[in-house]
Amino acid sequence: MIEAEFDIPKLESSLKKARAAFGDTNKQAVTRWAVQVGRELAVSTQAYGRTGTRKKQEFAIEADARRVIYPVDSIRPSKTGKTVHATHEGKSFNWSQSRVLKNEGEVNDWIEMNRTRRRARTAKLPFTELAICTLPVFKKAMKMRFAKAGMAKGAWLGAADVAAKMQTGAQRISIGKNFLSYAQKHRGRGDAKLQRGDGFKPIAELINKSAHSSSPYVLSKAEISKSIGFGLRKTINWYRSAARKALDK
Repeated sequence: MIEAEFDIPKLESSLKKARAAFGDTNKQAVTRWAVQVGRELAVSTQAYGRTGTRKKQEFAIEADARRVIYPVDSIRPSKTGKTVHATHEGKSFNWSQSRVLKNEGEVNDWIEMNRTRRRARTAKLPFTELAICTLPVFKKAMKMRFAKAGMAKGAWLGAADVAAKMQTGAQRISIGKNFLSYAQKHRGRGDAKLQRGDGFKPIAELINKSAHSSSPYVLSKAEISKSIGFGLRKTINWYRSAARKALDK
């Protein structure tokens, strides 16, 4: 629970003092807090972390595909038309025509149909039950799927970006152009709103429109709580740093 790791009331009190010393309103402070939380949520979303996550996601995507598909070097029809003759790495075999995937659309449909394991993973099929396709078709399908990597992360960055634009004045918190750069193309799936609420007013709402972001495997409640707490701490530290810079001028 967030209370076990962060004393939120105490941290909110520190934030109020820091924003007052800096000359900010509660609205401005909560907006800055929202930007930091959005960044933290992006990091806490699977694949977890700040670096190397693109490769992790692409590896998982391809591993999912290879559990149900066997890419081959060539495929040619048999005389009967009911089977095909396939070759791969010098080996030859016959395969049912019904399990030949002709294009990237069929590859992606087959993968989705076989997502039967927990966390929407594919179940490894016996070799004789695999579908086959040529390597060029497989690579095209993977390129399509790789383009979706970082969708949930990118939506949180988008939400943070919307919140960042609500700030006023010269000094602003931003998500950074190079922060999880591969995911930023999905920023349009994120949104943010400010509204009145109890206690520390107003409150900010960060919205992730990526459907799978609601999965506890993709982002757990514990990680959401941590992101809120870490974001709050970082906002307080930002105010302290900004105040020192102002005094040094």
